[in-house]
Amino acid sequence: MKIFISGATGYLGQKLAWKLADSGKKVNVLIRNPKSAIYLNHPNISIYHGDILEIQHIRKAIKDCDLVFHLAALVREWSNPPNDILKTNIEGTKNMIQAAEENGIRKFIQSSASCVIGPSLKMANNEFTPRWSSFNNIYEISKFLADQELSKRVENGFPGIIAYPTRIFGPGIFSEGALVNKIIFQFLKNKIAFVPKYQSFINNYAFIDDVVNGLIHAGNIGIVGEKYILGGENIQLKLLFKTIKKFNKDNGLILEVPLSAIHSFSWSTSLFKRQTVITPDMVNLMKHNFEFNCKKASSELNYHITPFDLAMEKTIVTLLNRRPS
Repeated sequence: MKIFISGATGYLGQKLAWKLADSGKKVNVLIRNPKSAIYLNHPNISIYHGDILEIQHIRKAIKDCDLVFHLAALVREWSNPPNDILKTNIEGTKNMIQAAEENGIRKFIQSSASCVIGPSLKMANNEFTPRWSSFNNIYEISKFLADQELSKRVENGFPGIIAYPTRIFGPGIFSEGALVNKIIFQFLKNKIAFVPKYQSFINNYAFIDDVVNGLIHAGNIGIVGEKYILGGENIQLKLLFKTIKKFNKDNGLILEVPLSAIHSFSWSTSLFKRQTVITPDMVNLMKHNFEFNCKKASSELNYHITPFDLAMEKTIVTLLNRRPS
């Protein structure tokens, strides 16, 4: 079996490529930046240079592959121009599907994002939960529309599956997709965190190794046409930081402040273009909970969730020994 991965230089994609290659699978990857090739130096990984916006580049890389993992995307809340996100995430997906169809692939696994499903209400979201809120940013819109493209093709017989990873964390390279790692690292570095007062703000946090295994299982035993949430435990933001403290010798201060104060801070840093892990869009998300359950993936993909404490301990050990590039 030969496998093609788009987005293999990203946080999740690189982990997936190495896991498959280490297991003896032959993996083709398409990368834009030649410098990123150093992260994919493996005898079972063949590197092709190109862009998913150029279908001829995909055709060369996907040739003779029978399983595709489409992970390439611009993971940003905004860009200048904003059409860059829409173009990459939607047009790139169309090109990937077309090239895969031309090549007669066996299965096409598309990595979406749980933000497409949206915030939860009184119970955890599942794959069938209808979205009740408006989209928060252009990235969410682009991923929703990309999923729609695949769903339309599946209705016509294309062997597609959509995976919805939640907020991923864990050992790996630093990239736009490693937002939770950046939040953890900043707390380890600055030893202070601000959480919204009077609000729970619960998120679902997925350990990266679990998500990688879930994607592989989707490729092996996933049912064509189905959607799977690949997540972890639902954790309150305050508990996230308390867990980090526990594995960092109880080092750090957690301050509860009004959400309006966090919002003002996020706007001030964005206006002065200072680097921050808290943006105005992220603060808006703190008004809602994002709880998810993975029962379907557990049942149909044998999906396993690493206990949150164990996953966080492994993550912190890694982050304390390296700095983001």
